[in-house]
Amino acid sequence: MNKTIAMIAAVAAAVTFGAASAAPLPEANPDDTGFSKQGLARLDSFFAREIAAKRVPGAVVAVARDGKLVHYKAYGMLDPDKGTPISVDAIFALASMTKPMAAVAGLTLMEQGKLPLQAKLSDYYPGLPT
Repeated sequence: MNKTIAMIAAVAAAVTFGAASAAPLPEANPDDTGFSKQGLARLDSFFAREIAAKRVPGAVVAVARDGKLVHYKAYGMLDPDKGTPISVDAIFALASMTKPMAAVAGLTLMEQGKLPLQAKLSDYYPGLPT
């Protein structure tokens, strides 16, 4: 479950950072931010497998902590038929991404103790009936 959440968060972060060819945030050494270089390198093998299995043609992944970018990389092809490689400034057409992004945000807030599991929506939106 945590790997799935981390992957969704990484994709959401990549979408959120926009389409800039330069790093969208200040860069940091993974070891200085609590990530291991070996752990982040597993993303390379994960996407290599997914691309080889043709489950995904390509992806742009950004991983950040405390406003510092520790991993920002493009994988695969933008257009596999034409052989166009993907770049970090690729633009993707995404459909129905609201639910996974809201889920990641909610789970992150819950993990930080800022959103109790039994919280009422009216506690955060007073205009809603209780």
